[in-house]
Amino acid sequence: CSFCGSLLLSVEEDGWCCHEGKYKRERLPPYPEPFFSELQRDTERYSALSRRLNSLFAFTAIGTTGEFLPLPAPSNVVVTGRTYHRILHLDSGEHSLRWFLYDEQARTAAASRQHIPARMVMATRNMM
Repeated sequence: CSFCGSLLLSVEEDGWCCHEGKYKRERLPPYPEPFFSELQRDTERYSALSRRLNSLFAFTAIGTTGEFLPLPAPSNVVVTGRTYHRILHLDSGEHSLRWFLYDEQARTAAASRQHIPARMVMATRNMM
């Protein structure tokens, strides 16, 4: 965007994000070091593994009273009904909050099963 500097998709018109400069948003703070350096070191791999890595640290799950309808394009769904965040029980099997509080080795094992490098898990954990 020539008004606010936001990165736009090719189909988005210049100025739509900030109403041609009428709305100003503060930039997000940079990632802390050393996470930023780690991220820059292997950006494509972090991007490819981001969903799996995020699930190792997510403390809630998104649910719906309806259903998720897959669309023909990748990474697109239509959600029917109401959406909500569901906090999972600590005593119900593998759960990231349980790993965070009590059993970090279980998270490391889960990451290994999902082929997520240990250095990425530790960099993310240390950033938190």
